[in-house]
Amino acid sequence: MSLCARPMSGIVLLAAGAAVSWGCAPPPAQSPSAIGRSCFDSGLVEGFESDKDASVKLHLRGGDIYRIDLVGGNCRDVGWSTAIAFETRSGRTVCTGSQAGDIKVSFRDPTSSRAVRCDVAGVTRLPAEARGGGKP
Repeated sequence: MSLCARPMSGIVLLAAGAAVSWGCAPPPAQSPSAIGRSCFDSGLVEGFESDKDASVKLHLRGGDIYRIDLVGGNCRDVGWSTAIAFETRSGRTVCTGSQAGDIKVSFRDPTSSRAVRCDVAGVTRLPAEARGGGKP
């Protein structure tokens, strides 16, 4: 079965400030800007940091910052991980207003090295004042 035939069509791995992606994605049915959503290409993510329990701030090339809220399993441990991977139904595009199950985040549990997979419950673009001047 090809990667395009699977429910999740794109995977992006983030580690040590580098992003690697593979997969294929059909073109979006509707332009995200046409429906009032803010989107980014997951290949632009330069780093991440734990924001609070089961939330991660993603630092993008160009200075934008997004927060993703995770649900399920041991998702609070994501802050101790050195790498995360995204699985999306839309290739490499991550948008605010995504539906539950559209995006998943995977990482290794720091104590057991077991893979942890979490659903993304929400994606929020942080306002300019929350960005500050520094990167992770």
